[in-house]
Amino acid sequence: MNMLGASGGFPARGAGPTGPGPGGFNTGVNVGGRPLLAPPQSQAPTGTGLTASLPAGLSFPPGTRLQGEVTGKEKGQFLLRFGEHTLRAQAQVPLEVGQKLLVQVQGEKSGQLHLTIVPKPAQQMSHTDLSEALMHDHMPPSDENLSLAHSMVEHSVPVTRENLTFLKSVLAQVSQHAEQSGSPNQASTPNKVGATFFLQSNNIPVTPQNVLTLATFLTTNPQVGCQLMTLQTEFRKMTESPSARSTRTMELLSEVPGLLGEVVIDPNRQASQKKTAKRLKDLARDMGIEARLGPGGGAEEEDWTLAMALRHIRQGLAKDPEAAHLSRALSMIQELEENLQAHTLINQARTHELYGYFYLQVPLPLVAGDTAEVWIRYRQEEDGSRTVDSQDAKLEFLVCTEHLGELTFVVELFGGSAMVDVGTPSEEVRSFVQRFLPVLAERVQALGWGVTQIGATYRPFTGRRQVVERQDFEQMERLSVEA
Repeated sequence: MNMLGASGGFPARGAGPTGPGPGGFNTGVNVGGRPLLAPPQSQAPTGTGLTASLPAGLSFPPGTRLQGEVTGKEKGQFLLRFGEHTLRAQAQVPLEVGQKLLVQVQGEKSGQLHLTIVPKPAQQMSHTDLSEALMHDHMPPSDENLSLAHSMVEHSVPVTRENLTFLKSVLAQVSQHAEQSGSPNQASTPNKVGATFFLQSNNIPVTPQNVLTLATFLTTNPQVGCQLMTLQTEFRKMTESPSARSTRTMELLSEVPGLLGEVVIDPNRQASQKKTAKRLKDLARDMGIEARLGPGGGAEEEDWTLAMALRHIRQGLAKDPEAAHLSRALSMIQELEENLQAHTLINQARTHELYGYFYLQVPLPLVAGDTAEVWIRYRQEEDGSRTVDSQDAKLEFLVCTEHLGELTFVVELFGGSAMVDVGTPSEEVRSFVQRFLPVLAERVQALGWGVTQIGATYRPFTGRRQVVERQDFEQMERLSVEA
């Protein structure tokens, strides 16, 4: 298999989905080694601080940016309106009523929200800047080059002739691979750039298959629960209409619905907690999360994986003389296998911080389109191993529901006790969830955890973590390159 990353390209700078490596990304995106573009400053200059009182139920994580306005001044405090919320704040900088503000959250403590004013960029970035930068480095500003440069800037990849040439080679080989293998080439170009950068930054082989698999995942965001249920339905239909299929094929087809049904976690189905936990653990291993995590964890023999079972069934069906009539089922199995492979690639990323996160899709039955994704915090040890300790753990669930919208559950476990917070971008939903928190607490306690704190928080932002870091081009600043 061709190793695209073997002959050059982006410098490996060790950035995974949890953030940049030592020293962070380059301070700007470079063209020919000259600083040209930079993302907005993460820290405001000293003396631009604000301290605001937080109303009950409202919270913002560090790094959140808020746009608002100074609407009044009472008893030495300023009234700051951000969307539907008005906060009272002490300011270390002169403010005027009517002034527009862009602030960044630095943190919360004792009901106080610490903010810094973000200075406006001297000049907004534009595509004209990209065109001039390409010509300055003797690269034609063609539509293809401008499109690639745009994607490179968003992923903090230096815009150099070497990297541009490397990316063109990657994209050409990915397209050729998709055509030769018959794989659908659904991935967008920006996501192919992001996938390539992610793989090389984490020392994962930059092969056409890996780039296409990860880029397709970033573009389509397939849900393993949906794939399992759809495949299960398809195979049941096929067993009910056997046609002229061989006995062996019918045997394989009959295995699938039960096999997939064991993996799906249905809260309404009576199943032993031990068996459900075992299958979920097997699925986590299929998604690239180590089997042996935490003190004494994972001691059971690894005798089954969903990926192995799917591969066995797909290879068996492909041998059937009537395999042409099974193309839809074979394609669906392959898409599920590729989803698992994309997870494996994502979970190979290494953080340069003390803590990082594994990514796992929870295989729900997807009634009315509900989905769930979970980020599981791990501790990276000095020898590079990663440990998840159930006595000191953190999990972040992103649950998309039909009637309540997007919910973010943050669960912190420590010494047999749990702290649970439910976040939502709707104040109406927050009030509704608040009424049912005692029921949620009872269910957590039924699992053997004491509940030390539980609450519902209004969070006017998405709870989704980025698998591959990407900065919006429209928020980039232009820097002088004359020095």
